[in-house]
Amino acid sequence: DDDQREIASLRAGSSSDDEEEGRSAAAAATSSVPGSARSNRSRGTTSSSVRSGAGVTRETAAASATEASSSESEGGGGGDDDDEKSRDSKVAPLTDSSRLKGYITLIVASVVHYDAAKDSSLDNAESDRTTTVLSGVVPADPAQRSYAMAVSIITLIVAMFCAVVHFDRFTCLKGAWNKAFGPGSKIELIILLALSLWWLIATIVLTSVGGIAGPGKGHCNLYFATWTCLWTSIWTLERWLVAANFSSMTKFLEAWPNRAPGWIVIFINSLGSLLATVDLFVNWPKLPERLQLGYISVTQYEWSWLLFVPAVTIPISAAFFLIEIFRVTQSDGQNLKSDRENFVEGLCITLLALFWTPTLFIATTPGGAADQVGNAYFFIWLSSIVVTETFLWWVRDWRMAVHNVMRMQKEEYKRAQEKVLRMHQHEIEEHLANEEK
Repeated sequence: DDDQREIASLRAGSSSDDEEEGRSAAAAATSSVPGSARSNRSRGTTSSSVRSGAGVTRETAAASATEASSSESEGGGGGDDDDEKSRDSKVAPLTDSSRLKGYITLIVASVVHYDAAKDSSLDNAESDRTTTVLSGVVPADPAQRSYAMAVSIITLIVAMFCAVVHFDRFTCLKGAWNKAFGPGSKIELIILLALSLWWLIATIVLTSVGGIAGPGKGHCNLYFATWTCLWTSIWTLERWLVAANFSSMTKFLEAWPNRAPGWIVIFINSLGSLLATVDLFVNWPKLPERLQLGYISVTQYEWSWLLFVPAVTIPISAAFFLIEIFRVTQSDGQNLKSDRENFVEGLCITLLALFWTPTLFIATTPGGAADQVGNAYFFIWLSSIVVTETFLWWVRDWRMAVHNVMRMQKEEYKRAQEKVLRMHQHEIEEHLANEEK
């Protein structure tokens, strides 16, 4: 027992000696670096103050959030009103809208359309017979004249209302107008769709062979004003799609690979040419006797050719742009055609160019079936131009392909020549080394 007590006392003494040595070392370190302890204490004080400040900030934020929620509950959603006001302030004014140009153009075109429709009865001439004989203008049918005037008046009212709304920046309704005619507005979409459909029907009725502005009738202002209103309505609708973050028609066509945009335009114009030619072929006997004289000389072979060319062009163009839809895109994102497909496409577009060039001369020259200003005249011209442009597009790509092949062959020949030169140089060096030995 005495031995155990002695051992315990020795261990206690050694531990106390170790503690004293540790305190003396710490004191020496503190005395050697006096600023570190103070800096540590200051950092400790700063961190404690930051923590206390953060706690106060959190408490203040919680209190303010509670007050805000209570004020919203008491005030009935005042924050939503502030958000709506801020959003309204950020919305661009309607005067900056590109659709305003469409409405102004519709106003001008509808005024011209109304004036031309009003004068189509030839009441302002001395006599209908004298005017018809000298100027070639055919008096309008009263029913069609009334329809043309009604179409232009309704369009004028709608377009003027939309334009006035776009310029309204002072009345109490300007916020409602911004919502009704802002980007992506369903109300404006309905208006533009109605105008486009309205003028599509009017264009078919008024510019056909039996219409008031048909070929040979002499009402050119009415004809061009009708097409201007239709095109402007469609253009304004496209502007709405762009403002609503949809793709425009130009970007839609450019997104198609290879020559698909050209084939799409060829399809549209060929379809228009076919419909206009069928309208001429079926309805020209119903025209007045003076106008029938321009179609009696057209032979059956010419009618057959004018119907054959667009009827052949439509399925060919549809096939080539449908091929691009179902083509499998490669891993690198390219849509490359095979040599066989390029050859077939070149053969088809060449034949179509050979078809449409004589068709243009046969149909639109004096004595032709489409020599008068009308739908057939313009659609045949457009179809010929688009087919020729697509043919030149294919020729340019074909020449580029030939140039690339020749360049690759030239580079391959150059690499082979360099390889032969290196081998010859190596043989010369080996021969000289053997002679030296």
